Amino acid sequence: MSRFSSSLFLALVSLTLAGVHQQPVVAGCANYEAVGWFTNAVSGERSKDIAGTSFRCGNAYSAGNGFRSSELTVTTTVCLKAKTCKGKNYDQNRTYVSINQGDLATAQQYDGAVLTPAKFSMTVKPENSPISYSWTYGKFIPCYGCQVFSGKN
Repeated sequence: MSRFSSSLFLALVSLTLAGVHQQPVVAGCANYEAVGWFTNAVSGERSKDIAGTSFRCGNAYSAGNGFRSSELTVTTTVCLKAKTCKGKNYDQNRTYVSINQGDLATAQQYDGAVLTPAKFSMTVKPENSPISYSWTYGKFIPCYGCQVFSGKN
């Protein structure tokens, strides 16, 4: 084997092994410890604090964030590019809020709004509902290889 061939072979093997040993990364996402709750605007009643996790994700096509626990899951989604919204039942630049409380098999999706986006907290509300959902972001959770939408935070 020529010197060039053996050098090329070693370089390719090294690059392959380097790719195998790299930690996978969830691009554009961050996960946090969180405390969530919901509030009824009509009665003023507020739920107890619910311990869980939260996430923030975004890319060139969509953005979203949410809160997850065994008692409550709330997610918000905004589809930013019309081309990628088609077929997913999303309209471009419209905010959707999905709620799953307790034992429901699937989340209910509503048109909604982000009421108070802040650096360390979020409040969202489904359209035509007196209930708003809030959470605070706590400690950052390094989460290499986890997928936000698979339920593994």
